[in-house]
Amino acid sequence: MKIKKMLKEKNVDVAVLFLPEYFQEELIDIAACEIDFCPIVVWTLSSSPDTLAPMLGTLVANSHLLHLKKKFFKIIGDGNSREEDLVKLMKIAKASVAVKEIKRAVVAQVGAPNTGMVVTAIDEYSMRRLVPNILHLDTLELVSLFNKTSTSEATKMVDEIRNKVGEVKVSEEELEKAIRSYLALKSIIQKYNLDGIAIREWPELGAEGMTICLAASLLSEEGVCVTQESDVSSTITSLIQSLCGGQPNYEVDFGSIDTRTGIS
Repeated sequence: MKIKKMLKEKNVDVAVLFLPEYFQEELIDIAACEIDFCPIVVWTLSSSPDTLAPMLGTLVANSHLLHLKKKFFKIIGDGNSREEDLVKLMKIAKASVAVKEIKRAVVAQVGAPNTGMVVTAIDEYSMRRLVPNILHLDTLELVSLFNKTSTSEATKMVDEIRNKVGEVKVSEEELEKAIRSYLALKSIIQKYNLDGIAIREWPELGAEGMTICLAASLLSEEGVCVTQESDVSSTITSLIQSLCGGQPNYEVDFGSIDTRTGIS
């Protein structure tokens, strides 16, 4: 019970039961019943001075955990594959962290779901089992923020974007609108403390001169997942990938691919 309390207080992501030897079998039952707040990993080295004891212990531990219907992972390796085992363990830990973070995330849908060419309507009950905090925002709120954005602030960012991208093939006016769209999105994200946002871009925002692609790319680098087409499920997928990979993630449709350079 002391160990359980300590693990909960430290908010551990994964509990690793390392079995270098045989063990008292009741311990695995206690672990299975008490460690209900994080995944369990049973880790055994396949080569040791007495190989039979730890391997037999692992079989027994697995049997107990399965009988008690406890979900768990297992790692069986030898001394030479220790680094490989640690990599596998870290992947499990990152996935566990992602599960916790996704439960705490706040995702917003701006505008109505698409029901035409790209259908993005969702079973919200199922989605909320993954992300309980899904907000519905009005397109007019985002457009209002866009109209209030400072043109001078956008102009200051033009050179910064040009230097970052290298080559820009759109007009100064279009680039400025794209930056103003980014500033408007950033305002609404800060207002609602969002981790992800799905926006119905076409046709409403297009009619107002807003474009989302540049904003989505810049915001993904800042840790916020942005998708078009009111696609909440893609936003959540992007968020999971970002949490597991620890890097910016951007969900995108390919228009074309240059087979010589691989650039889309």
